[in-house]
Amino acid sequence: MALSLVTPPAIEPITLAEAKRQCRAPADVSEDGLFVGLIAAARERAEGITGRQLIEATWDEKLDDIDCDEIWLPRAPLISVTSVTYIDSAGATQTWASTEYQVDAPTGPFARRGRVLPLPTASWPLAQSGRVNAFAVRFKAGYGTAAASVPMAIRQAMLLMIGAWFVNREDMVTGGLVTVPLGALALLTPYKVYV
Repeated sequence: MALSLVTPPAIEPITLAEAKRQCRAPADVSEDGLFVGLIAAARERAEGITGRQLIEATWDEKLDDIDCDEIWLPRAPLISVTSVTYIDSAGATQTWASTEYQVDAPTGPFARRGRVLPLPTASWPLAQSGRVNAFAVRFKAGYGTAAASVPMAIRQAMLLMIGAWFVNREDMVTGGLVTVPLGALALLTPYKVYV
């Protein structure tokens, strides 16, 4: 399986003003570049810990073969499946008709991962044997397009990370891992996605 980002989020879940307010930073712009980096790092860390997409983005999940009844998509919450494509026996890329498959897209702040399954009257299309990334599922995931759509606990965890990293600008290493504030971990843990 190979996951590729197609269209990144248009915004971050935390604004520059929110991050500066959390750190009680001066209103000047001298450290805005630092804050922009800290916001992105906190989002990436929150997404990595939880397995969730915070702000809407488009992804491609590629598989060599489908040897099961369903494809679980790796980012929750799933918004929609845009397309399912495959490389046929002649080596041409084909789009599998959306009338042949069904999408399970759980909703809510704690939604599990979404999945794609053939309809009971259909079966997975045959792809060229031995082809790497023969199947591709393009999908949108995230809580929405606005920062306010992201659960407050996740946003608060990001602010805790930003604050800790702003104060401790050098490495904070414990047991070989860069630490995340315990409060942030406590806030993120309930949102962790399990299959």
